[in-house]
Amino acid sequence: MEENPLISVIVLNWNGRQFLERCLGSILAQNRRIAEALLVTRNAIVFDPTYADAYTLLGKIYTVTGDRDKAIDVFSRALELRPDEKSFYVMLGQLQATQNMWEEAEKTFTKMIQQFPDEKESYYYLGKVYVEDKKYDKAAEVFEKLLQRRGDNPAQVHVELGEIYVLEKKFPEAEDQFRKAIKVEPLNVNARLNLGRVLAIQKKYEESDRVFGELSKLVPSNLRVQIRMALILAEQKQYDKAREMLDAILQTRPALDQEIRFHV
Repeated sequence: MEENPLISVIVLNWNGRQFLERCLGSILAQNRRIAEALLVTRNAIVFDPTYADAYTLLGKIYTVTGDRDKAIDVFSRALELRPDEKSFYVMLGQLQATQNMWEEAEKTFTKMIQQFPDEKESYYYLGKVYVEDKKYDKAAEVFEKLLQRRGDNPAQVHVELGEIYVLEKKFPEAEDQFRKAIKVEPLNVNARLNLGRVLAIQKKYEESDRVFGELSKLVPSNLRVQIRMALILAEQKQYDKAREMLDAILQTRPALDQEIRFHV
């Protein structure tokens, strides 16, 4: 059997992290050398069971191939070998979350906070997991702590808090958070959409109309945002206003006829 030159080169150089990752990128881009990548990386681990980079590479391959349970096991091992590697926590926690392993993901991101107390993204990830697990009080507590740290992008944290309060049907509190987000970042489209929605939910229709009117002026060419506003109005049974908005979009972009007609 003829020796594969690619495997020979990789085996000889398996100890180089950048080389391995570059080879994986090439293999995945070609979409036809996954089996070879698995073989090489497993060999690297056999040669040195403490080689954290090889576990990382193997975990990435399993993630790409959809073997997420295996990827979780591999990244767990990598994290044990190198607990000071921030990216390992992120990859492991996100994989656990995709598998609805909420408690495990919470533990992973809690450990990340303990290991990197000054890394604000640790709190963000933990808060998002709490939301997915419907632990809204804990999620709100995490995002409040994140606000107290006065880190980057406070507007997004206010939006996250507002969305939690919407889920809890605490609409005045949600409104307050969305308004704070807009005050920090006036061009935050998501905050304005959410504010318009929560105002409509509270039947504050005039205020909701004003918010949507301002948003339309801010992003007049973003028809997806316009459609989203119309759907929010329809959600609140303001069908005439929703239809009027969708008809206006249709006049501007006839090519969207099929999509618009579906909503109308």
